[in-house]
Amino acid sequence: MQAGNAQNPTGCANARQLANQLSADLGASVDRLDTSLHIDLATLPPRVNAALTALKTECLVNVTEDFIDLMAALQGKTPAEIEAMMSQHDKDLVKGKHIVDGIAAIAADRRATMRMAEATFTMQTGRPWSALRYFSFEEDADDVSVMVLRGAKLDPAGNATFLATAIPDHLARCEQIIATGKAPPYGVEVADEHHATCWRLFHIRQLAKAGTAARFAPSTPSAPVIVPNRLPLPEPRYRVSH
Repeated sequence: MQAGNAQNPTGCANARQLANQLSADLGASVDRLDTSLHIDLATLPPRVNAALTALKTECLVNVTEDFIDLMAALQGKTPAEIEAMMSQHDKDLVKGKHIVDGIAAIAADRRATMRMAEATFTMQTGRPWSALRYFSFEEDADDVSVMVLRGAKLDPAGNATFLATAIPDHLARCEQIIATGKAPPYGVEVADEHHATCWRLFHIRQLAKAGTAARFAPSTPSAPVIVPNRLPLPEPRYRVSH
C-alpha cells in the first residue's frame, strides 16, 4: 500500500481509509488479558473484502507483480530463489495472481488449516480447543526464572511482578480472576509462544508457591495437528509481546 500510495495517492485514499479504520477497530477490541476480540465477528468479512477490493481495483490497479515477485524484492533475491523456498501447494496459491489475491489466498489457506487443527484436537481428545495447553520455550523460561530467583535468595515469583507491568490497566481484573482460584485465560493466539500475560502471572506464582523445581506437566492429551509449510517471509524488524 505504501508503494501504491506513492504512485497513486488519490486511488489509494479509499483503501487506506478502509484498512486504517478496520485496524483501529480491531485494535480497540482486543482483550489485553487473552487477546480475544470483543467485536461482532460477523461484521468483519464484508469490511475486509471491501478493503481488499479497494486495494486491488483502486490503489494497485496497475500492479503486475505477484506474491513471489514481492517477496523477492523485499529480500533482494530472484523470484526463482523464492520459489525454491516454497512448497508446490503455496506456489499454486499465489503464482501469477494479483498480489492482493495472493496474500488473501495464503491467509485463507492458513486459516482453514487452523480450523482443521481445532476440529482434529476436539475430535481426538473430546476437549474444546480452548482446553489446549503446550509447553513452550517461553513457559520454560518462566519456570526457570523461579529456580534462578530462588537460588539467588530473591522472590521466586519476581518474574510475575515484572510481567504485571505489561498490563497495568488490566492488572486489577487479572488479580480478581487469580483470587478465585481459577486459571486465567490461556490466550487465543496459541501459536504465540508468549502465553497470555495474566496466565503467566498465575503459573509463575503457582510454581513459586509449590516450592519445588518440578515443572507442571500438561494434563491435556496430545493430538497431532497439521502444520503448514513456512513461507519465505522476511524476518520482522521487531516483535511485540503481549
